[in-house]
Order: sequence, then C-alpha cells, then structure tokens
Amino acid sequence: GKDSRSTAKVAERVAEAAKVALGEAGMWGRILGPAPAALSRLKGKYRWQVLLMGNSHSVLNRIARCTLQAVEKQSTRGVTVSVDVDPGMLL
Repeated sequence: GKDSRSTAKVAERVAEAAKVALGEAGMWGRILGPAPAALSRLKGKYRWQVLLMGNSHSVLNRIARCTLQAVEKQSTRGVTVSVDVDPGMLL
C-alpha cells in the first residue's frame, strides 16, 4: 500500500487470520512474519510478507484461502493482499 503504517497493520491482520485458520485446520504448520519484504518499497508502495510453511500443499492452500476470505471481510483501504503459492524467491 501507499501508507507504511496501514500496510503493516493489514499484514498483521493477515498473520492473525492465518494463525486462526491453521488452528482450525488442526495441522502442523508455521507462520513467519509479518515482516517487511526484501524490497520493502517498490514503485511507491510498501510491501510486507507473511510466509506459511507446512507439509501439505492442500492444507496450505485451504489456509491461504480462509485467510484471504477473513481479511476481505475487513477494510484494507488501499492495501492489496495477494498470495504467491510456492514462491521461487522472496523478493
């Protein structure tokens, strides 16, 4: 997002929603972050990341889907939330 503080707050909400979804799934997993992305500002927008780790792609996909649905119910005011499944690089 264009504002550093609001982008960080949305990233915190994403991480909290992911923790809830992981707990509901009852599966092993880890959530890293939120943390500023390696390129924390790109094209005038601040970037944060939350990393979901686990041993089941289907469970991780379900957790990501539930997380996005939970975050979409809240206001993100100019902050875009996206998912990169199996990222090659964390830039």
